[in-house]
Amino acid sequence: MQRPFATWGEFAEFVVFLAISIAGVFGASWVWVVIGAMTLFLLGFSRWRDTIAKAGSLDVDYRELGRLAFAARLFGIGFDRYARSHNLPLVLAAKFGVDTLFLTGAFLLARVAAWLWGLDAELFSLEQH
Repeated sequence: MQRPFATWGEFAEFVVFLAISIAGVFGASWVWVVIGAMTLFLLGFSRWRDTIAKAGSLDVDYRELGRLAFAARLFGIGFDRYARSHNLPLVLAAKFGVDTLFLTGAFLLARVAAWLWGLDAELFSLEQH
């Protein structure tokens, strides 16, 4: 029999997805989407490690070339190289952005499902009515 998840990391990612969906049903704060995205980022880091390392090494190379260009008083080339040395933040933002978008969809879908089922966020509050 084949296992539904190849690794425990994939199972943990699925649990994060379910947790954010449940948070959406119960009307939790939108902060949970960001918390879930950060958790997915950390859980999936092993798959993105090579890409992040390559982006970091490109940034180091471009900054070194920019420093050498400034030392040779080639300011235009130096600024150009420094401007290209932002690969790592772009890779991190892309990964985090995809995770956030995915979990926002799950959260909203769960909110809509709760609304369609007639579940109200006030129903789950601890205050006496």
